[in-house]
Amino acid sequence: MSEQIDELIADRDALQAQVRQLQGDLKGARTSRDTWRERARKAERAVGKYKEQLKAERELARMWPRFSDGTPVRVGDSMMYDERAERVQGIRFYRNAVVFEFAEGRHCRITHGFAIGQPVDRPPLNAADGQPIEPGTMLYGGDGSAWVVESIAHGEKYPIEGSCDGEYKQLKPEWLTHEKPDSCERIVNTDLARDLKAAEEERDQWRALCGELMDAADEIRRIAATKMPSGGLSVVDGKGKVVG
Repeated sequence: MSEQIDELIADRDALQAQVRQLQGDLKGARTSRDTWRERARKAERAVGKYKEQLKAERELARMWPRFSDGTPVRVGDSMMYDERAERVQGIRFYRNAVVFEFAEGRHCRITHGFAIGQPVDRPPLNAADGQPIEPGTMLYGGDGSAWVVESIAHGEKYPIEGSCDGEYKQLKPEWLTHEKPDSCERIVNTDLARDLKAAEEERDQWRALCGELMDAADEIRRIAATKMPSGGLSVVDGKGKVVG
């Protein structure tokens, strides 16, 4: 009998331990459930904020001024305003307009508003000869090498990507011209020939002038030789001095 009682007591204790374990598991599950619920609420709030931010960014992207090629205007870019190139120092947004700030000395000059979506023109990118550069144009370097304009990256230090015999290189517009330049030797020879011709023409002019002066002097001496101021004959030497 005592053994049965001991077995019953042992079973009871085991059941009580299982109940406590289940109660602990239930409490842990409730805690985990609450934790996940809180995490879910936080995630939902974060998603809501992200959606609001995304909406604001999309609205800003819609309002952001762009160049005619669709590239966004950035602070530091150059744009055409009032028929001249201006560097953008700041951009302000209003309900129906965009306003640019341009540098003017140490201060900024405010422009009139541009309508939302109104494209902005870039200043023309000109070569050293003053002619505009376009993609696909063939230009020439100072050494006479021919470069084909592959692309133009406005606002960069080296805005032109050119190709020459399979070689690609970033170039500056002031290095290039639309016509092939002459060689240095030809330029020097041409300048020397022009200067020599001018010197010869000036020499011939002086020779002609000296000839006219000499002819005039001979005429004066001839007249002076035949002049008789005191009734006699006066003789004049080559320097115009009366000798008799």
